Amino acid sequence: MPLKNRLIMAPIASNLAAEDGTVSEELLFHYAERARGGVGLIIVENVCITYPLPRQMRCTGQRFAIIGGGMLGLETAKYLAAQGNSVAVLKRYQTIGRGIEPLYCNCLLRELEEHGVEIVARVEVEAIHADGVLVRDDAGGKRVVPADQVVLARGAKPSSELEQAVQDLDPIVVGDAVQPRKIVHAIAEGYLAARAIGRGQGRKEG
Repeated sequence: MPLKNRLIMAPIASNLAAEDGTVSEELLFHYAERARGGVGLIIVENVCITYPLPRQMRCTGQRFAIIGGGMLGLETAKYLAAQGNSVAVLKRYQTIGRGIEPLYCNCLLRELEEHGVEIVARVEVEAIHADGVLVRDDAGGKRVVPADQVVLARGAKPSSELEQAVQDLDPIVVGDAVQPRKIVHAIAEGYLAARAIGRGQGRKEG
């Protein structure tokens, strides 16, 4: 099969399909933009045959407060709001979607707005009570964000227990074991680690 260049887009999980698993306008736009960019071959992503358990756990008419405004928090907000729940996302910073691929971030934020999701920025969570979440803003003011349910989506930290246990073997640490980030960082560090091993330079990446 002749290609116009050697640029090949590998299959990825974009999470842009519709709630029922069908192709959405956002997913079509996602691939169209990359085709316009001059990619020689695009391999489309995986298909979900059976939804994981969280998609089967449905609720409606409740108030949710999601602590954390990263991809996990925003996607959870979209999922819950689409079921007819009132959702507020609580985040420390003013920026929204930091670290999320721009095209996907714009689609996600547009959907959150359509579902009426409230973004409460620049607040620190001080306590979780039976009637909601107590937050403090930059000026020191405090208020309770009403919530029946609270979702913690603030992020992750690496575990170094295994690395410490095998220190005598001079381990090479890559990916989320260094710091939770994007898969591209893990791939790059894995490549550099393999090169180092091939050259007999066992060293720690990251």
